[in-house]
Amino acid sequence: MEDTPATGEYRLARFHNKVGVFAQVRVEMEATDADDDPRVIWAVDPSDSSSAQPELDPKETEEAMIGVKNTLGSLAAMGIEVSGVVIRVIHVGISLVDTVPTAVRAAAGAATADAFGVADCFHIVFDDGWKCRLKT
Repeated sequence: MEDTPATGEYRLARFHNKVGVFAQVRVEMEATDADDDPRVIWAVDPSDSSSAQPELDPKETEEAMIGVKNTLGSLAAMGIEVSGVVIRVIHVGISLVDTVPTAVRAAAGAATADAFGVADCFHIVFDDGWKCRLKT
């Protein structure tokens, strides 16, 4: 069990069809001794006005949680142990103009892979929305 949580971060800043897209997600990953399913917790400071917040940005906050969960599933499929892991979403940077919910989902997934030290096994693609996928 680690004393200091591992952190992961990903900043998606791209142009697609001449439109800017932005999302930045930071997570902390803590391994525990528990032998249960991984947990994903929204842990953004409620006073952090630079981050998305559930009351103001419900789609984006939901997509961040989904992105983490999706990547945890991919990590487990790769044979990486995720039992007992706790992922805390600690920052979700968005732009009112340039953020789409799927960009947040993809950035959260990539940040999770980064926290596990396997970011190079994933890539961000646009396929009917932004996605964080395992490289093949």
